[in-house]
Amino acid sequence: MTLISRILSVSLLSWAMVFMPLWAHDAWADRVILIHFGEPGEALDAYQPDQIRDLSAITADGQPLAVSGKPVGEQAIVVDSPTGEPAAVFFTMALPHYIITADDWKKASKEDALKAEKSWTGSYTVTSIFAWQPSLAQSRNRHVELVPLVDPLSVRPGGKLALRAYRDGKPVAGLTVGGHEDNSPKYVSDTEGHLAVPLTTGRQIILGSIDEVDGGHTVGHLAVLSFTLR
Repeated sequence: MTLISRILSVSLLSWAMVFMPLWAHDAWADRVILIHFGEPGEALDAYQPDQIRDLSAITADGQPLAVSGKPVGEQAIVVDSPTGEPAAVFFTMALPHYIITADDWKKASKEDALKAEKSWTGSYTVTSIFAWQPSLAQSRNRHVELVPLVDPLSVRPGGKLALRAYRDGKPVAGLTVGGHEDNSPKYVSDTEGHLAVPLTTGRQIILGSIDEVDGGHTVGHLAVLSFTLR
């Protein structure tokens, strides 16, 4: 071995010792599924990880896919699916109790909410679709559901998506989509749970609700269907 080759060998070994910790790591970009809470296009709201319950997913062939939720700061949970790509993700988000006054809503304990003149609590039952699978057109016996009867990703913007509302696996009448503003249109499920809602471009977040009112106390049963039209 010549002097030059010896020097080169030592130099490479020295650089290897410096960069060995870096060579033990990789860098890549993934498509990430995040669970958010708030108004689309506005600042997100913080929530507690234990508000997310019954997190599950299916693959493109309809098989169950193991997933878990990992908090990312206070405003998101990342859905981790190390063994496959979800075609759809399902979860329930439990909401706090609120006391309602003429001016505002204020978070409260369950006990204080029951004592108040007016209060509200509820939960979201969420279905987020990333790729169509025929089993998504059927109820999954969840608390309250908005189930698309056709592939929502095949509906053109401006068209209507046929849906069926379910509660505990049975078609339910009176689930209302829209109507959050006084002059906004409402779409209400009929006696067989059927309704149809218009779609726009981009992200679709369809929110339907059924309220149970006992005096001044309201429990909101909210179903969310989300997907993105390209």
